Amino acid sequence: MDQTIIIINIGKALITLLFIIEILLFIRAILSWFPGAGITKFGTIIYQVTEPILAPFRRMVSRSVIQGNIMIDLSFVVAILIIELTKYLISLATNAPYM
Repeated sequence: MDQTIIIINIGKALITLLFIIEILLFIRAILSWFPGAGITKFGTIIYQVTEPILAPFRRMVSRSVIQGNIMIDLSFVVAILIIELTKYLISLATNAPYM
């Protein structure tokens, strides 16, 4: 196999993995809107998979309070932005299609 094709396929695999992580993060965000959804078997799996991804960002970014009682976890936004940037850079480096 040609080296260029191997590099492109590695890039595609990495971008696909990051895309799957983004989907899981969005599912987690949606689950957070429903009380008790996080304690279901499905919710527990999603939280266990995504927590190691969000934890470093949560340590860097504090939660913001809006109107005194609404908390917004900005670590999710930062994580998505970093993942998108990483996908873009992988795409540029490997000539793999960007998702």
